[in-house]
Formats: sequence, C-alpha cells, structure tokens
Amino acid sequence: MSSVEGPLPKRLLRRDAADNRARLLEAAETVFAQRGANGDVREIARLAGVSTGTLYRHFPSKRALIDAVMADVIDHWVTESVRIARGEDAWAALHGFMEETLRQQAAHRVLLQTFRADHAIASEHDIYRHSIEPVLVDVVARAHAAGALRDGVTADDVALLLLALGRTIELFEDTAPGTWRRGLELVVQGLQR
Repeated sequence: MSSVEGPLPKRLLRRDAADNRARLLEAAETVFAQRGANGDVREIARLAGVSTGTLYRHFPSKRALIDAVMADVIDHWVTESVRIARGEDAWAALHGFMEETLRQQAAHRVLLQTFRADHAIASEHDIYRHSIEPVLVDVVARAHAAGALRDGVTADDVALLLLALGRTIELFEDTAPGTWRRGLELVVQGLQR
C-alpha cells in the first residue's frame, strides 16, 4: 500500500481555493439577498462550509465581498436588461426594463442598499452610469419615438420611480412578497400615453 507524502500539488490547492471562492460567493449572494448588506460574514462562511479565515483570505473585508457579489448581480441585471430593451415593441421594452429592475432588487436586497447614500460607493454608481443608465435612456427614447410614453417623462424620472418602488420592496417584500408589482402596474399606467 502506498501513501501520498508531501504537500498537495499546487494545481489541487488552486482548484480547492477556486471552489471555496465560488461557494463563498454563492453563500454571500443568498445571505445578502435575504438580509442585504447587514448579512453576517460568519453565516456566509458557515453556509459555504469554510472558516471565516478562509473567507477573509479571499475577501479582505465585508465590503470586498459585497463588491464581488454585486459585480455578478449587476452583470446579470445588465445582460437581462439589454435583452429586454432590444425587444421590438418599444413600450413592452420600457415596461420589461422596469419590471426586471424591480425583480432584481427584490431578489437581491443588497442591490437596493448599494445605491442608497449610506451604503453606496463610487464603483457601483459608475457601473450604473456606464451599463444600466444607457439602456434606460434608450428604452425611454424608443418609447417616446413610438408615441407610447407621456410627453416630458425623462429617464431620470423613470429611475426615481424605480427607486421609490424599490422602497416598497424594502418595506413589504418580507411580509407581502410581490407588492411592488401592483405599484409598478399603477406607475406604468400613469406613464403610458
């Protein structure tokens, strides 16, 4: 019977580290989706099946972990938003963009918090400005060109309405899931020409 002696090959260690990082991100997304930025790193480490020391080797701070999760969440949000915005019907594209934005906020509470002044950092606003805002500007312009959106409504107006509906998610999603959908339908009716 032979035994393996000495340290594990570096390739195995790297794969193990990559697996740990992936499990940490998955656990963090789950915890932050439920509790927002207030999620506990100890719970994240426990869910990932690693120690808090391992968590901090991959992410030197809670903010770094939040940023990593947000990068994945925003990437998915941008991909879905662009797909929806490219729809043939301009009004459906605007409505779909708004619904997807709120769906993402409901699914990822940390997304709501990162855009508030008490949690926001410049990188998230830059991601919004360079990735999401152009999509919103485009769907609003298309809805105006199609004659489907009330005159005078701007992309900034729609963004503020989405932030206001996001507050509905913060207040009611735990006790009355999906309440934001009724608010969205009322807002959309008010925006339609």
